[in-house]
Amino acid sequence: MEYFAVIIPKLINLLLLLLVGAYAAGRKIMTRERLKVLQDLLMQIILPILSFSLLLEQKVTFMDLLSIKWMVLAQLCIYPVLILAGVISTRLAGMKYPQRNVHLGCMISGNYAYVVLPLLYALYQGTRATVYIPIGCSVEALVIWTLGITLFTWGQGGQGLSGLKKALNPITYAVLLGFLVNSISLPLPHLLTDTIAQIGSVSTPLGMIYLGASLCFMDWKKLDNLGHALLYVAGKMVLVPLLVYVVASRFFPETESIVLMLTCASPSTTIAVMISRQYHLDPDYAGEIVSVSTLACAVTIPLLFFCIGFL
Repeated sequence: MEYFAVIIPKLINLLLLLLVGAYAAGRKIMTRERLKVLQDLLMQIILPILSFSLLLEQKVTFMDLLSIKWMVLAQLCIYPVLILAGVISTRLAGMKYPQRNVHLGCMISGNYAYVVLPLLYALYQGTRATVYIPIGCSVEALVIWTLGITLFTWGQGGQGLSGLKKALNPITYAVLLGFLVNSISLPLPHLLTDTIAQIGSVSTPLGMIYLGASLCFMDWKKLDNLGHALLYVAGKMVLVPLLVYVVASRFFPETESIVLMLTCASPSTTIAVMISRQYHLDPDYAGEIVSVSTLACAVTIPLLFFCIGFL
């Protein structure tokens, strides 16, 4: 019950922020063009600064990174399991290219930054566990722009390698810089660290407002593959996270097990829609997965915590 006391209010808070984004879109305060600007602001500036700020707060060095190498390895092991679940889902549903590619790509393109990150921070703020947040965010971004792109574009003549240059993104650079500053004990003026913390603190509200506005630009009248999207939710956001928790709890303490569970329980990110458009796949199906999974996480995440109470 102690988890529900944190998770439920936080999920309600995130849903309210989604509604603010939807309201902004409805009043045409947020347009498609402005969404692109907000997305770039979040991905290129705010989230990297948040990652840097969290590392500064925990004073994590490169030597400390060795102590959590098993968590990083465990997170990397999650993605093959998600892919396997995706392959099973696409075969059960008889999906063909390009819908199959979109489904598989979405399996490992989770919305870590806007859903998992605030939940973990709410659960473990002020504890050492928050060190996993920027590292997990960096690993997730690395996987999306390498393995994720490869899955989305499988069968398109090697175009999947085009995402490699995005593997070293601002979030990755911010994490590396944070480790470096802490490792050499570089003193930073309070004015700078306070500014960094203030910028990082707006990541969740802006991220959820962006997501809420994005959902308004999805074509909700074209839920032609709702069954497939729900299959995605069942596999990616319920079955695999429970499996990950069961296995992880045999090797890690409860905190680390929950971090890994939530890492693979996140809904799909709107990046999936952009990638689908860029590579001429099925952006409508990608939009369905993003929309359905984002709304479904308000049910699936509490369900996960209810289930692990019996494990």
